[in-house]
Amino acid sequence: TGNPVFPYFNNIFQSPLVASTDFADVRFAKRSIETIVKLPFRLLKESAGYVSEVGLRDWRLALAFPAFTYLSWTGSPVTMLQRARWRVLFIFFGTSFVLWAFGSAYYRYIGVLELLAIVAIVATAATVRPKRAVIIVASVTLLVIATTSLPRWGRVAHGEAAVVVSLPSLPENSAVVIATAAPLGYIVPNLPLTVPVVSLVNNFMGQAEPQNKLYLLAKQRIAEHKGPLWLLVDLAARDEKNFMGIDISDKLAEAGVVTDFSACKPFQTPMDATLAFCPLKRAH
Repeated sequence: TGNPVFPYFNNIFQSPLVASTDFADVRFAKRSIETIVKLPFRLLKESAGYVSEVGLRDWRLALAFPAFTYLSWTGSPVTMLQRARWRVLFIFFGTSFVLWAFGSAYYRYIGVLELLAIVAIVATAATVRPKRAVIIVASVTLLVIATTSLPRWGRVAHGEAAVVVSLPSLPENSAVVIATAAPLGYIVPNLPLTVPVVSLVNNFMGQAEPQNKLYLLAKQRIAEHKGPLWLLVDLAARDEKNFMGIDISDKLAEAGVVTDFSACKPFQTPMDATLAFCPLKRAH
């Protein structure tokens, strides 16, 4: 790609595949020392629009810092080697927290720190009173679970498998085009391996430089395909626009195809009820 952390920091690495931006989501970024220090404690109460679009409450970050401090520097019943290891984890945890808070502060991107916080909290609970470790660990665990309130972000309930979809059959040598800002990529693993998929509209192709190389390659792949073309579409959002406010139909026209909504093959999934494969016809 020409960028070792593709697509991030592309304003520095300048990969021709995507726009020359860093693709950063800074809606919730904290850009002062004060706000970064306060962040874990703000999450002690329900908060919306602070580190996510919807409300959440999570005590783990606020509990993790004193827990790491205790494990790293107090006279707890652990060896010097163990304390040194905790210090390394504490340095990683603290540095990563600051980089995350400054760079995005988007809660969904902090999974590793959530897990490390739990390790530190449970280890502290187990070593403060070793003879009461089981009781203290159980109490702390219940406290964290009871105080945590996380949004579902539109996810379906956990089950034996991920989203399994029964798709309508497509003619031989078909290809599927995705041209939507909606998260419909989860359909792709349910398609036969012989059906190629081309994405024409996505996070990479809707920025200020729509004619990047990735977009041009997608257009080329569509133009070169010899078999039937199908658009994966949500029929409830047929008049959708891309990230730049351009009609999706116009982006398809740029690729030389138009959608035939009269011959769609509808289907539904546990997440979307109005999906379909609609034929794409050559515009010329």
